[in-house]
Amino acid sequence: MITQLYIEINVICIFTLALILYKLHKAVNTRSIDKRLFALVLVCAILLYAIDIYMALIEGHALQVSKQYSAFLSAFYLTQAGVTSYAWFLLTEHRLGMRILQNRRRLFFYTLPLVALGILSLLSMRTQWLFYIDESCVYHRGRFYFIQPVLGYGYVLLAAARALYYAMREKNYIRKRGYYTLASFAILPIICGVIQTAFYGLPTLCAGITLSLLMVFITYLERQISLDPLTHLNNRNQLEKHLATKMSAVDDRHKLYVLMLDIDFFKRINDEYGHLEGDAALVRVASALKSACGTRNCFIARYGGDEFAIVYSCEDEADAAHLQQAIAETLRAANTSAQAPYALTLSIGCAQCTEAMDAIQELIAAADAKLYAAKKARHKYAR
Repeated sequence: MITQLYIEINVICIFTLALILYKLHKAVNTRSIDKRLFALVLVCAILLYAIDIYMALIEGHALQVSKQYSAFLSAFYLTQAGVTSYAWFLLTEHRLGMRILQNRRRLFFYTLPLVALGILSLLSMRTQWLFYIDESCVYHRGRFYFIQPVLGYGYVLLAAARALYYAMREKNYIRKRGYYTLASFAILPIICGVIQTAFYGLPTLCAGITLSLLMVFITYLERQISLDPLTHLNNRNQLEKHLATKMSAVDDRHKLYVLMLDIDFFKRINDEYGHLEGDAALVRVASALKSACGTRNCFIARYGGDEFAIVYSCEDEADAAHLQQAIAETLRAANTSAQAPYALTLSIGCAQCTEAMDAIQELIAAADAKLYAAKKARHKYAR
């Protein structure tokens, strides 16, 4: 009965990960390194569960194999657990911005514990260091079994620690939040791995890994729904959700401002240099906004076309003015670095949320009106 339950849980986990893998291939661009690494983690985990099922069938005497074959399968399982953990580590490193796949020296260094685990697992078939198989082909832990979770599951722990470290160092609010989220993905595998290590026979690790990978995939889907695909900023729908939350918490101590921004003479860029260059201009503006707003309590969104919006919680109007100045300076620097045949400038309209404003559109309309006035004055001056 216990063996049957053990197998059923693993089968459910395999089915879940296979479904995620299929949806990942259909819904997300799998050509990127990030998506390929995620797919690698899924495949490694599926293989790990399949080996686990096979071993459970052998220990339950549903399959008859030799003691040597059972020992080899156990060594393969322990190594595969390390491979799965290592794949998770590579995914985390990539999402932290570490180009570990391009750095052969670092890649070699981080692969050494996995190689050591594989060698120890194979040697244990004779030495019984990590495990041994009795005459009934039942798996038992060896006297140095503790080395296996350190070398294998240690990758997951290291990934979480590095994500937390970068989150604490990061000043950019958006990236900081992303690093904390990345670190949280490792919590379930670590907890469930400890439980399975302490209570052999409980299939908790596969459940922990599967739930975490499901969380990763849900996050991918949420990013697809909530982010603008070109600039990777929040989209208009997310802006309205954020404003609804912020407007309900406005008080005298925390003032709320909305900045509406529009690229000057954007149509001219499209007409003279083509739409691909227009897209590059939008991305450049988005990067400048991220840099200027990174250390401030800002929410940035692409409102539509060449129009952007920033929600800024601050103490007074002077802070909002400083933000506008920072945006202008950052964009000037971006123009210099890009060496484009044109200079990007922005018209900005800023409005404060007041208690008299009942609807989101009132606040946006107030900022839009000031944007229109600023843009009209700039166009008049340009003539």
